[in-house]
Amino acid sequence: MNSRFLIMLIIALTLAAGAAWIANSWVESQTSRQANVEQNTIPVYVAANYIPYAGHIDQTQIKLVDWPKDMVPKEAFTQADTASDAQAIVGKIAQREFYPGEILLKPQIKNHVGGSSLSALIPEGMRAISVRVDDVVGVAGFILPGNKADIIVSRGEETFTLLKNIKILAIDQQASTEGDKNAIVVRALTLEVTPKQAEILVNAMRTGALQFTLRNPMDSSEASTAVVSTPTSPDTKKIQPRAPLTVKILPWTSQSFKECKDNSC
Repeated sequence: MNSRFLIMLIIALTLAAGAAWIANSWVESQTSRQANVEQNTIPVYVAANYIPYAGHIDQTQIKLVDWPKDMVPKEAFTQADTASDAQAIVGKIAQREFYPGEILLKPQIKNHVGGSSLSALIPEGMRAISVRVDDVVGVAGFILPGNKADIIVSRGEETFTLLKNIKILAIDQQASTEGDKNAIVVRALTLEVTPKQAEILVNAMRTGALQFTLRNPMDSSEASTAVVSTPTSPDTKKIQPRAPLTVKILPWTSQSFKECKDNSC
């Protein structure tokens, strides 16, 4: 064995040892980095695909994703909160739309304890009431579940805003917009109102025509009630009546004028 071969062998072994050391160091650094990442994250449930408003959530619509601990919302569903089969989420009703990758929050997921899915969408203390509409009253069909609208009433010569910022729970018999977000001509809108607003709305439907005006979803103006008098709400302010029309006439058989108010003389 000549000296040249020995030198080449020593160089090759040195390079091989150096490459092995570098590879081992890289693997150890990656393992350590992964361990640090795992220590600073927590598995949370997110939407695996689109979940529509008022939709029933099934197992295929959710998944676990590692999320930084300091960025996990307090109301998020974490793996520590739920069983492996996600029974705390599956079968519940979505209170709004969820898009893929979006964290599921507890206040936005409601139990379906029986009856229609619509009943699970009504917050405690609120009521659902349906109003008959046509293509004009319903903003040409552009009102969809989850939208908010103002309600205008026309009564004789009076036109005013009756209720503001009213949430639309359903159109006809649909509480979800899944499958079609285009204009849909409907015959009825189901609204989320307080018991007092329900009384005012029923009274307005009996005495005048209603019209809906669609609101921008970013418009957060506070809800308010128009000044309407109903038998069950004596504390509400009455609409000021129009002053009677006064006319003076001169009868054929008299030389003095006679005063008439409206149709009464």
